[in-house]
Amino acid sequence: MVSQRISSSWSRGCGLQGLLFTVFFTTAAMAAQNNIESQLFSIPPPFTVCIDDSDCVKMGEGNKYACFQYLCYPWKDDSDVPPKYRMHMCRNNNECNDGQVCFRHQDKRNVVKGLCFDKIQTCDVYEDCPKDYGCCGSICCEDQYYKKFTQLPCISHMGCQDLRLGKYCCPSKLGDGKESVCCDVDPNPPTTTPYPYPQLSLDGGTTLQPVFSVIVQAIMLIVLAGRW
Repeated sequence: MVSQRISSSWSRGCGLQGLLFTVFFTTAAMAAQNNIESQLFSIPPPFTVCIDDSDCVKMGEGNKYACFQYLCYPWKDDSDVPPKYRMHMCRNNNECNDGQVCFRHQDKRNVVKGLCFDKIQTCDVYEDCPKDYGCCGSICCEDQYYKKFTQLPCISHMGCQDLRLGKYCCPSKLGDGKESVCCDVDPNPPTTTPYPYPQLSLDGGTTLQPVFSVIVQAIMLIVLAGRW
């Protein structure tokens, strides 16, 4: 009996230790995974985002780069792009791998090459895109590019609305003269002016006062008239 109790106690102890080890191991693994994901997310995207070629010109490389969907890519010579980020250039879908689509630049007269994209999914709003993707204009893009896309400079409210980035083109919140970005808060909200109500006075003159004051003055006139 004693040996059975000892064996039973030992088994329960081992089971508890095994459970604690499992919980500790699972927690540690999840923490490590989150750490890895946060580190990967903090890595800046390999390409500059763009709305049109003017965003690529700002890189100071002349016309070496062109805007393909939402990426500035060195279409003339991409030898400086790390191999793992290098994209296959094309002129039609036949020059891309299976499942890819050749996206040609709108200025085919001057930009004679396109880029092979794995998948082109159109969108109207952020929710139209799959998980970890956002809506860059009208094309679903990776979240790391979407976050950069939302910070691109704007020049008009209508432009922000067309790109689904906000209702208004707002100045920098820092007030440092930097370029405006899209937002949903009106930077110049309309001011409201109280409606001017006439105020009655004993001397026959009129001034401007809220309606409550008009009522008070009317009561005073009635009281005075009763005394006379």
